[in-house]
Amino acid sequence: MKLESLKMGFEEYTKLEALNYSGIKEILKSPAHYQAYLKKPRTPSEQMILGDALHTALLEPQLFSQKFYTVENVVDPRADGLPKMNTKEGKAAWDIINKDSKGKLVISSAQAKDITLMIEKLYSKKTIRDLLCGGQAEQTMTGTIDGVPVKARADYIHPGKCFILD
Repeated sequence: MKLESLKMGFEEYTKLEALNYSGIKEILKSPAHYQAYLKKPRTPSEQMILGDALHTALLEPQLFSQKFYTVENVVDPRADGLPKMNTKEGKAAWDIINKDSKGKLVISSAQAKDITLMIEKLYSKKTIRDLLCGGQAEQTMTGTIDGVPVKARADYIHPGKCFILD
């Protein structure tokens, strides 16, 4: 087995036709589960969007504004700071947000503030600062195992210190 490390965005990674950990989990259920997994479009939940926002802000902060649209000054918001979807005003606000966000993932200004606070808290720890210094974030690796194309995307690789964070 030989692995090759590639620098590519997540969208490019998802288009690689190769087996990854998520696919292996589905194959272990059954081949039919794996086929359904390959065909099913994935719509992220609100929790997944928030997790992705934290992940991006921490590991690829230069991409944050390209991936996320922050909503501010919402009148009568939900608990997460985004407009309600069950009111006329909320639906109108979402129509505007969907137009203005241009396909970006949407978070509230309160969520963006929470993400900033979480990152500040993480970086207040010397261990975290040491781990996330001098390596490379979001590295894609490809290769073959017994003739099967495989792929993986590690959160952070530090070749000099010989470790991977994921």
